[in-house]
Amino acid sequence: MFRVIAYRILFSILTFGFLSSQAQIDPELIDAKASYLKKAGKRSLKNGDYYSAISYFEKYREKKPENYEILMPLGDSYRFARDYDSAASKYMQLIGIDAETFPLAYYHLAEMQIRQMLYKEAKSNLETFIKNYRGASDASTYKKMSNALIQTCDSAESLLSRKQNLRIVHLDTSVNKAHIELSPYYLEDSVIVFSSLRSDTIVWYNQNDSSNKVYPTRKFYTAEKRNGEWQFRSEFEGPWNDQASHNGNGSYNLDSTLFFFTRCAVNSKGKMLCQIYQSELKEGEWTEAVPLPESVNQPGYNSSQPTVGYSMKYEAEVLYFVSDRPRGRGGLDIWYSEYRPRRSEWKKAKNLGKGINTILDEMTPHYDNESKMLFFSSEGWPGIGGLDVFRSIGELKSWNTPENLGPPVNSSMDELYYVESSSGSEGLFVSNRKGGINLKNETCCDDLYEFREIKVIQLAIQGTANKVLRNSLGQDSLVPFPHAKLAVYALQDSTNETILIKEIETGADGTYFLKLKKGVEYAIEAKSDSTLSDNFAFSTKKAEKSDTLVRDFSLYEISEEPIVVKNIYYEFDKADLTASSTTTIDTTLLLILEKNPSIIIEIGSHTDSKGTDSYNETLSQKRAESVVTYLIKKGISANRLKAKGYGEKVPIAPNENEDGTDNPEGRAMNRRTEFKIVGKIPGVSEIIYRK
Repeated sequence: MFRVIAYRILFSILTFGFLSSQAQIDPELIDAKASYLKKAGKRSLKNGDYYSAISYFEKYREKKPENYEILMPLGDSYRFARDYDSAASKYMQLIGIDAETFPLAYYHLAEMQIRQMLYKEAKSNLETFIKNYRGASDASTYKKMSNALIQTCDSAESLLSRKQNLRIVHLDTSVNKAHIELSPYYLEDSVIVFSSLRSDTIVWYNQNDSSNKVYPTRKFYTAEKRNGEWQFRSEFEGPWNDQASHNGNGSYNLDSTLFFFTRCAVNSKGKMLCQIYQSELKEGEWTEAVPLPESVNQPGYNSSQPTVGYSMKYEAEVLYFVSDRPRGRGGLDIWYSEYRPRRSEWKKAKNLGKGINTILDEMTPHYDNESKMLFFSSEGWPGIGGLDVFRSIGELKSWNTPENLGPPVNSSMDELYYVESSSGSEGLFVSNRKGGINLKNETCCDDLYEFREIKVIQLAIQGTANKVLRNSLGQDSLVPFPHAKLAVYALQDSTNETILIKEIETGADGTYFLKLKKGVEYAIEAKSDSTLSDNFAFSTKKAEKSDTLVRDFSLYEISEEPIVVKNIYYEFDKADLTASSTTTIDTTLLLILEKNPSIIIEIGSHTDSKGTDSYNETLSQKRAESVVTYLIKKGISANRLKAKGYGEKVPIAPNENEDGTDNPEGRAMNRRTEFKIVGKIPGVSEIIYRK
């Protein structure tokens, strides 16, 4: 029951009791016997017709006030109708009379108290529920669900204390009507498409009436921003509005040649099912919409809320969507399917995994391909209450820990369908918070809201990639590097691993410019096939004003000749590194190896001509090995390092002057440590970053 009802709330298709086949109480049953009223109420509740169920159960209570057990289904009906205060009242009455027989009343009361922002009371009731609800077949599941809600009780006050640079605007009645609005999607920054049943009155219909061939359905509409305010424009023209089904959740693919959306209709068994459809743009016309294959639309289960991203790993589009199919993590989960262009097919859908999905519901995903950021709503991650909006950077099954967007976007009610404009300084979402337009109770129905940054913050980074040229005297010079590759990564907050966001090239003059998102740990790697790499890590998490960072990159040419590392010294006549030498290694060799994880290097150590050949060769070998040992201790893999002692065999300066006298300067140059690249590890190209 939990999963089915949650899904109905989510899709805003089965929750508008005003559109249910039994939405109006049968007049013949109003004065019927109590037993008939009870049966009618249970039937309405089972069919998702919560307002009728409320009416039948309340009428039953008038006739049988002593039968307190009806308080449980009555509380459930109010809860599913999103009348949280009334539901809490019924559960509290039941607990006061017979808590032992109805232990689930504690759990559902806590759900309602979280909506009422009574976090301490909710946590206490959840702890009582966990203690008492044992032995049932679903006890383990409810324990996990309870623990997830307890985390919300613990996190809410901290989240509510956040200061946000946002103003929330409730779209007026030109767009919002009394029924539920859902799934806003930007066609451009000043035009959106959304789904709605555009009526300000309760709409009744009777599915059992064969004469009623047409009944009201959700359709796509557009709105336009004029003089800073959103105004209704028209129905969204195209082959997606079908009179026999509910339509919503529109999303284009990356080149806007495919339009994906959800279509929900009652099947032959009387069950409302949702599937994902697509329409294709051919020769300027949109084709008739068709359902996606069973790899996405698994028969007998709901699939909805499509959004399209692009996988850097597989270089193909990825469809993210919501489903209640088996083998999920609990409730509703977000799934994905990869497109295979060669076969023109969608692969079998996979679950996003525990990085996103929880024991409770995750829904309404929106993927911003520019930033590789997934926005979604969840009840299972710590929040303020109900469904909160979160964001996470990643793709497929690799994701940053979801971040709660906090107030004022999130509240203790449900926040869904979060999308941002191209600038990110404003956007839209859906909420059933108090103050919206409603027909039954003040939190029954979802409306569209806009958020706007009070102080617009724009962030960027720019600079130049330079190639480092070294002359015969060992002197370096910089020249701009045109068309150098820059890989932009987000850093995993917990593991410090990297997620590739995008790849760009510098211009003909070697310069680059990149817009940034707020609240992200970034790393940028500059690289080319002919040079060593360079990278830079930085954060925008504490950005409070607009700013453009400046960062240049230095790319050293890969040379077959060895490169001398200056200032690596050893104890006299020993192989032990001095303290100053380890500092030199940390700022040269270690950085080069970390920034270039594919290269294999040889560490070469040389001596002057004092001492015997065999002694110098042994000493230099030990000195090279001491550098390798140090680098391994600092985390560099041993298979990337080779030690070679050359002794006095490869001088780069005379040890003696032409007249046979000693040449101290030449001997000093010969006592050197150098490195050269001797190979690459196949398949390794990702940045390795260490704080």
